[in-house]
Amino acid sequence: MPTVGYADYEEISQRYGAYLQRALGVTYEGLAARGPAEDIVPGFSDLDFRVILSDQATPGDWIAADRACGEIHAELARENPAWWRILEHPPDFGLTMDELVDDVWFDPEMRTWHPWQGPEHVFTMLRAYHGGRLWDEVDEVHHLNTYLGSCVPYRREADPPINLGPDATEYRLHSRCWHYFAPPMTSVAALLRGTTPPGKRAALRWLTEDIERGDVVQQVLELVDRHYHAPDLVESDALAEFDADLHAAFGEVETVVRASLCHVDWPSDLGAADMKVRLAADRPAAAARQRLIETIRSVRFRVGRFAFYLDPPAGFDVGPLLRRECSAAERLLGLPIRIGTALLGLEDAERNPVVVIEAAMGRILSRDERESLQHTWALVESPPRDPAALRRTVERAVATWDRFYFVMETYAGRLLARLR
Repeated sequence: MPTVGYADYEEISQRYGAYLQRALGVTYEGLAARGPAEDIVPGFSDLDFRVILSDQATPGDWIAADRACGEIHAELARENPAWWRILEHPPDFGLTMDELVDDVWFDPEMRTWHPWQGPEHVFTMLRAYHGGRLWDEVDEVHHLNTYLGSCVPYRREADPPINLGPDATEYRLHSRCWHYFAPPMTSVAALLRGTTPPGKRAALRWLTEDIERGDVVQQVLELVDRHYHAPDLVESDALAEFDADLHAAFGEVETVVRASLCHVDWPSDLGAADMKVRLAADRPAAAARQRLIETIRSVRFRVGRFAFYLDPPAGFDVGPLLRRECSAAERLLGLPIRIGTALLGLEDAERNPVVVIEAAMGRILSRDERESLQHTWALVESPPRDPAALRRTVERAVATWDRFYFVMETYAGRLLARLR
């Protein structure tokens, strides 16, 4: 049985939001998380927080919010080791109130956000916006991408058990059911009905009605409801067979997914992998815009994560998490630089972020700004494999992150303006 319950998630979110409110004052608006409350599986689910600030938020406010998240995260983790799984990482990103309801910033994921802390008017506004926004090509492309990108066999190393305590054995099933199988099948449910389901559980319930072979879907729902208590299934032979069944289910729905598409043409001679490549190639401006928006909203919340991982509570395993954050540097800097080289015609400078950013911003960067870029670029180009060396590289990036954030938000904003 889980060592934590839903009440723990509520307490963490209330204390998190209250801390941000004290630290930021009227600039703070609320705290949301991906997915509805019913999708939480206590003991296994973490909280993927998104921070909402007012439209008056300055770059300095985002920096303060980022650092405050690292502080309250560390405080809660040190207080209660039973919360370590819930507190796997500080918030993923942040948006202003205007960005929440701006079509340019629209992300279909936001249709499933759950309000955890903050005034009701914030989430009433968000629900009204999404309620009035009809399903369109952006939704369809998002969910088709999610489905296409997941039609691969399960890989255990992609989702290792971290900071789980007594629930480590059952996590093998949680990883397969809730991280590997449910997200793409949630997108399948959305594509079949042309509307976004409230969350994973709702989507899988839809699929038991909407597809011919819903037995695997029903099995996953029952495992989640039993909190993965299935001793016979975690044996190696049975687990391998279960993996094969989950993977086969993706292929079994391909025909109905193809038939459901209204905005995208999926040629009959293209498999899932090739179709994913074509989907991006057919919509280069939309794909670039999405990546730049992801850069802006994510670069606002990284120092708090790094600070927590550099000084975790004793016994908290940060090794895989710190290396995962270094991989995120590719999305925050490497990918935006490649977008800039293409938009500005600077192919010869693809691996020189200073040249590309100066061209986009129309000015020479200061020595401090160049230094901040170089430290973060080191995480993109050649993150050390040695843990001690990796730690030193991250520490240098964190020490200059404020300047890096200012540069990247401006740079990505300039490129985004070119794509509007």
